[in-house]
Amino acid sequence: MKKLENKSVIITAAGQGIGKETAIHFFKEGANVIATDINRTNKLEELSKEYEGKAVVGKMNVDMNSEVPMEYGIRGIPTILFFKGGKLVDKQVGVVPKSVLEEKLKMHL
Repeated sequence: MKKLENKSVIITAAGQGIGKETAIHFFKEGANVIATDINRTNKLEELSKEYEGKAVVGKMNVDMNSEVPMEYGIRGIPTILFFKGGKLVDKQVGVVPKSVLEEKLKMHL
């Protein structure tokens, strides 16, 4: 019997990197895997355009920059960090509507 037999897992960002490898590992251990690759790029690009000149919106591939997740305690993807004056002031973990990100952004402007 496999360790995760009769267990179900949902893996987000399963299209590449750690998410993909995690989905494969869980599948091999017998889990029922629901794998998604949620595209958050459009939300960030929209916010970047809407707040041009007021805020800098960027994104990073944590698979290529493994020291950053460790430095900021990132354990889930997506994680959005909010900085003000060079200091971390807020964090959003998980997929949320654009309106939630916008409210957090407004709060720190």
